Parts: sequence; C-alpha cells; structure tokens
Amino acid sequence: MATTVYRDLKMAITRFRYWYNETNIETRMGIWMGMGALTGAVTGFRSMAKKVYAKPTCLEVTEIQLPKSSIDEFEQLWNDHAGEAAKCEGYEWTRLYKAIDWENSAWSYLQLRMWRRPKFRLMWENSDYAQQQEKKMLQVGAQIKKTRYDIVVDDSVSRLVE
Repeated sequence: MATTVYRDLKMAITRFRYWYNETNIETRMGIWMGMGALTGAVTGFRSMAKKVYAKPTCLEVTEIQLPKSSIDEFEQLWNDHAGEAAKCEGYEWTRLYKAIDWENSAWSYLQLRMWRRPKFRLMWENSDYAQQQEKKMLQVGAQIKKTRYDIVVDDSVSRLVE
C-alpha cells in the first residue's frame, strides 16, 4: 500500500510540473502570490493567537494612605516610579485612583498594576530602583499596603485568588 501511495504522489508531482512548465508567466506569478498570501495568513494567525491567549495573570493592588501636605511630592515620586515600571519586562499596565472623600476613605490612592507573570513582579520589586523609590515614598509619609492576586483559570472560568 505504501508503494501505491508513493507512486501516486510521484505521478501527481510529475503532472503538476508538466502543467506548471506549460503555463504563462502571469499564471506562475499568481500561484506564487497565492502561496505567499496563504503562508502569511497562517503565520499571522498563529502569532496573533499567541499574543491574544497569553493573558496576564498577576494583579498587584496597592493601597496608599497619605497626608494631604505631601500630595505633590508623592505624585512626582509615583510618576517616576510608574514610568520605570513600564520599562520592565512583563509589565502590562498601571492605574492610579485618587480618593474623592479624602478624610472618610480607607485609602488616599489606590494603584492597580498588572504583570504578565508573578516572576516579573518579583523582579521589579527586588530591583534597586523600586526599593529606593518606595523608601522615598515612605519618607514623605505614605503608608503602603500591597496585595497580590493571581488569576486562576479553571474550566475556562477566571477568578481572583488571594
């Protein structure tokens, strides 16, 4: 049976070669363009699927309590801190929310930062720059409480686990 399949494949290739050699240049170029488009579509779909399905899994929630006298200095430090974090591998995004009712709120600022994986968050936290910036924030009177959430996927359902 294997010899029959091999013989049939060899005959099909031979027939295609004869047909291809007898076609004009426009038909040949059309064949190559079609093959290129098909290859590009498959390659593009595969690379896009990798990007789409590589979802980030590590959310860091930081509650910051701060005296009103240190707002400007803290915000400048935070801008520098967030800018450097954005340059790190595995960084996805950061959001900073300011409390509307400063006196009656549990926090003055709430920061949400998403990392692709927990290892990238740890690399950032252990960096000298991040530790220096956090010390400066503490010096201006900020009280910082961090919580990390890992996203667990179970039967295609996502939920946060502390």
